[in-house]
Amino acid sequence: MGQFVAFRLSISVAEVVVNQTSITLFLKAYERRAQDCVSRDGKLVAVKKLVVESLQAEREFQNELEILGELRSPFVVTLLGYCIEKNMRFLVYEYMHNKNLQESLFGEGPDVLILNWDHRFKIILDIARALAFLNLECDPPVLHGDIKLSNVLLGLDYRAKFLDFGLSRVKTEGEFGVGLFSQELGQSLELS
Repeated sequence: MGQFVAFRLSISVAEVVVNQTSITLFLKAYERRAQDCVSRDGKLVAVKKLVVESLQAEREFQNELEILGELRSPFVVTLLGYCIEKNMRFLVYEYMHNKNLQESLFGEGPDVLILNWDHRFKIILDIARALAFLNLECDPPVLHGDIKLSNVLLGLDYRAKFLDFGLSRVKTEGEFGVGLFSQELGQSLELS
């Protein structure tokens, strides 16, 4: 992978961003706290706040920094910056105006998005393009490791982007992705 692109924030900058909350809830897809905030230049950003209480949580945070910090694609949510202060971690992302795909397809209530067939087709194409980018255009390839509806975010124009690279890994040279195939293929060795 290339050189890290996201910038490191000081805790004072992170506090300024977090304290200028315009909307209190970012996405229910996050198991951790995240907020919509206005950055100093007036842009809406998403700030994900993590409290690191285990080595696994720290590994996932570092993994997200290493992978997402270097990726630039119209099909991957952009990591704009980060902050590390004691056991608190902040990740600052570009803001995605619509819900995640899980909530859009299966959510309830007045805020449910209505996805017509044109929107759904664009979303499917964007997901395929994201996978092609990660697996074919990245050098070395990136294995997302946690593809699910709640990790696909939708922009204002219903364009889909991948999020949450904490479980991702970079494929090493010569590694065969045995764990990437279906259980059925592993048992029968036949593609259907």
